[in-house]
Amino acid sequence: LREDRRHITDDDIARLTAAKLAPLNFEMAVTPEMLAIALKTKPHAACLVPEKRTERTTEGGLD
Repeated sequence: LREDRRHITDDDIARLTAAKLAPLNFEMAVTPEMLAIALKTKPHAACLVPEKRTERTTEGGLD
């Protein structure tokens, strides 16, 4: 789940959550917007990933 919605949209999340076909796993940036979506959706798991398109990995850790 990215701020630019490059791979998945908010509508996709709503439909997957409603369908309950499988546990949801978010790969997401640690931003207020992404955290709010995760808290609302309550995925089974979440993996923290870089938030900038140009980052291959986090630049300064996860402070």
